Amino acid sequence: MTDEEKKAEVEVSAVPFENKIVLPIRKTVAKKRHDVGRIEVPYPTLHDVADSLPEPTGFAEVDDDQPELGKVPVYDDPVMQWAQDALVEAVKRESRNVADVPEETAPFTINLRRPIPDSWQALLEEHKREGGAHLAIRAECIRAFGEWLAGLNKSAGATKKALLMFSNLKVASASPQATRERFAESYLLEFCKTLSEEDADKYSAHLENLTTALEVEEVDDDDF
Repeated sequence: MTDEEKKAEVEVSAVPFENKIVLPIRKTVAKKRHDVGRIEVPYPTLHDVADSLPEPTGFAEVDDDQPELGKVPVYDDPVMQWAQDALVEAVKRESRNVADVPEETAPFTINLRRPIPDSWQALLEEHKREGGAHLAIRAECIRAFGEWLAGLNKSAGATKKALLMFSNLKVASASPQATRERFAESYLLEFCKTLSEEDADKYSAHLENLTTALEVEEVDDDDF
């Protein structure tokens, strides 16, 4: 049996995921972000990836101030937590791919190009359909930021750090709060002001994910 024939025999589950979060959808018009609405996004846990992987030790609010956004899995093992967080972020990206906001003026509405993926089968089909295009757009967005950044004539160290934060969500979210706030105000916001409405919409998935990464709250020592 060839490798291709073996791949064809693999059955991908169409059973819907049990867990869901709520994802805000926004649109940029005249360099201003508008809250359009929200979509419900099913997502898998690591245990859904393989039975041999552990169940989460618990669940935590996506945002303590917005409990309506749902909960995400918590693992004691930091490696498991990293993998789970990456899994949820990937599902959010795939779901944003199917959510379109066609209007250029308010009132805005969310138009779903296709059903939101709710199983491994649907998720993989969506990734196959849009994955290459999404990666190309993300790379284009990072290139555009790099070109804009080069024009600021910052030091090599500052330029490298800003580009790393822009391109790597984990680095962005793990940076100290003061650094994240400075980056959001002096780099991300100023870069977004230079974008055309067309490019702002095209790059919206990466920009939204980056904005979310920068907004993660720093834990107070008194909370431990």
